[in-house]
Amino acid sequence: MMKGEAARIISRRLNLSHGRVSALLVAASDAGILPKGSGKSNPRLSPLELSYLTLACIADRGIGVAGQSVREFAGLQSAEGLVLVDLIEAWISGRAAVAGLQSVIVQLDPAGVSISTAAHHLRYGASHAEGAARHVVIRGDDLAAAILEMQGYTPHDADEAVAVGRLAAALA
Repeated sequence: MMKGEAARIISRRLNLSHGRVSALLVAASDAGILPKGSGKSNPRLSPLELSYLTLACIADRGIGVAGQSVREFAGLQSAEGLVLVDLIEAWISGRAAVAGLQSVIVQLDPAGVSISTAAHHLRYGASHAEGAARHVVIRGDDLAAAILEMQGYTPHDADEAVAVGRLAAALA
């Protein structure tokens, strides 16, 4: 998948400004996180690069620090030593199911991510901070549908797969 197509999916599914998403991706590319295209030669992104792209959009601390934010959030670990970017890459590559994904809460400072699924609660990075900590809350259905589209599903098929996953999780 190309960077522009992924940017459109993320901005549409997560209700983010396409201009903001594009600016974040340019900054991440300038920082060496994402590949740069030149002329008609635009590289296809690997699942790992799509993971970085996703992190650039959901861990937005500012355009000028997009590369630094992606690096920091990508390296967050759970108490068990699992790495956040590995989970996102497994979702995007299809090695881990996104069915049952309920929510993702991104704490911007100190960096931390909380992921709730139908069966698990995962915590990466800093513990939940009280008070003035800034959080971004992402509906699991929205992120799951975006990931399915990055896997090649049509928007309609992604919506149906998310609905089936939600139903399966409710019946389990």
